[in-house]
Amino acid sequence: MLGFAIRRGFLVVKTSLKASLLKFLGVGILLAAALWGTALALETLLAPMRAFRDETALLILIVVGAVVYGAAILLVFGLGWLKSLMRSAERG
Repeated sequence: MLGFAIRRGFLVVKTSLKASLLKFLGVGILLAAALWGTALALETLLAPMRAFRDETALLILIVVGAVVYGAAILLVFGLGWLKSLMRSAERG
């Protein structure tokens, strides 16, 4: 539906929005790869654990995901983007 609206000129998408969406897509793919690789490694590393193995794996995946996503967003969008986001959040 959106495709038809864009093609007919009813909905105009700015190039900056397209670029940002592509960047977020790239970051999402990077995050998925990092979490998948970490999960594979954790299967082997946590195999000897009898208690709290799944909970430990979940905690590690949360930390890895937060670090990778945060670093990737900062790398792709830059520190200026983060500062402007914080300023706009403060203004309400």
